[in-house]
Amino acid sequence: MRKILLLATVAALAACGGNATKKAETPQTKRPQTETRTQTAGGYTAMRVPTAEDKAVFDEAMKGLAGVTYTPDSVATQIVNGTNYKFLCTARTAAREPMTYRAEAVVYKPLPQSGGQAVLTSIVRLAEPHAAADARPAKAPADGRATGAYTAMRVPTAEDKAVFDEAMKGLAGVTYTPDSVATQIVNGTNYKFLCKGETSTNPPMKFDAEVIIHQPLPSAGDKPYITAIRRM
Repeated sequence: MRKILLLATVAALAACGGNATKKAETPQTKRPQTETRTQTAGGYTAMRVPTAEDKAVFDEAMKGLAGVTYTPDSVATQIVNGTNYKFLCTARTAAREPMTYRAEAVVYKPLPQSGGQAVLTSIVRLAEPHAAADARPAKAPADGRATGAYTAMRVPTAEDKAVFDEAMKGLAGVTYTPDSVATQIVNGTNYKFLCKGETSTNPPMKFDAEVIIHQPLPSAGDKPYITAIRRM
């Protein structure tokens, strides 16, 4: 009889222990997980007024760029393998009849240990509600060419390359090699070059880019200048 009672007691204790283990494993008794939120790495900061250091980076990258003067009004930065600076600028052409417009310039500054200088990686004219006020009607060229749309892409001629080289003269930090070009007749001529770009950083970065150059009418006597560089 005592053996029977002892066995019953052991069985009861085992059952209780099993239930306790199961209870500890039930979802209701698990500690709830704490949700954590992290900021996306690599995002740009909010726009702010450029500091003296920001302006020094901007001036280094824009040194030698002719035809348009860019004045940085605000800047945002992005930490990558180095730092990207996104500048919102006021642009003014150096033509006899200058145009003023808003532009965005992106400058890359390598890490200090690389020893590389700041380079201009893209620059684009921003659309504005009052852009039409700066627009100039296209004058029909004397040779009867149509105005408006770009031509089909083609291999650059010696004349195209001369326009390209004149506009890119003085631009440091990135070497652009034109592979193809299309032209657009406006109040002068726009050249759209598809290029291979390579930075002078260590190690260098290679990429495809679109470079837009405006050649004023010969009667204006102005040199060609860059109006946009878009990394593709």
